[in-house]
Amino acid sequence: MTKKEIIQQLNEASNWIYETSNESKEPHIAQMLEGIENAINHFLVDKIEIDIAYYHPEDAEGNEDETIKVFDFEGMAEEFENELSKLDDSVVVMCSVENI
Repeated sequence: MTKKEIIQQLNEASNWIYETSNESKEPHIAQMLEGIENAINHFLVDKIEIDIAYYHPEDAEGNEDETIKVFDFEGMAEEFENELSKLDDSVVVMCSVENI
């Protein structure tokens, strides 16, 4: 199913829920419509976002040193690869991380 078809189905579902809600006074309908709108907006975004991943290393005594951040570049690259791969199943995406 393409992105366009998914958005079309979400819009149709939203319209149906809205029309049905006129016959019902269910309080959760507004939440359902908001959820569908959020899903549509998610599909309309043409950018990929990933979280910045890091950890705090332990000092000599085994305590986390929160003054130091060690970024997990490999983990972020893998997450980015996964998100890019979702765009087209026929493409293999590989990112690499190297220290310079």
